[in-house]
Amino acid sequence: MAKEPPARPPADDGEPRVRARSIRISPRRGALRIAAFGFAAWLGSLPLFLGFVPGVGERASQQGIVPFFFAWLAMSALISIGYALGYLVLRWFAPGEKRYSERAVPVLAFGDACFAAAGGFGVGFVLLSLSADPFAAFSWTFVIGVLFGGAAIAPLYAASWRAAAEAGEAR
Repeated sequence: MAKEPPARPPADDGEPRVRARSIRISPRRGALRIAAFGFAAWLGSLPLFLGFVPGVGERASQQGIVPFFFAWLAMSALISIGYALGYLVLRWFAPGEKRYSERAVPVLAFGDACFAAAGGFGVGFVLLSLSADPFAAFSWTFVIGVLFGGAAIAPLYAASWRAAAEAGEAR
């Protein structure tokens, strides 16, 4: 019979810890920030796709740049809405009982951004699979979701942690 691994005791490094529900910003504010940052990143990445992803420039010249731009705009909006929905789903299912030290707040923000990126990937999957280079589109969806989603919420999470610690919620 296999032995169970010993239970890990909670880290007792003397650092104050605050519950995730006190660190996270409101779901609406977080979702809106993640969607806005993601949308801006998608719009800004259009020249990268036109110049460096094989087949995208040809498709844009075949369709015409204006229709291609509006299609890119619609795709960017759809995926950004997916990022927001991913964050909202996370907030719905994660009660936020785990405590985090100030050093671990970026880990929490990164995890939340990964979940938001998964939402964008899920919502845009069919549309992205029809692109000139689906692998590049799938990868870029996740990269933008994680990097820009994290950039949208990490500074606010850090400020919320400090405010909660000052309010006496840290243990």
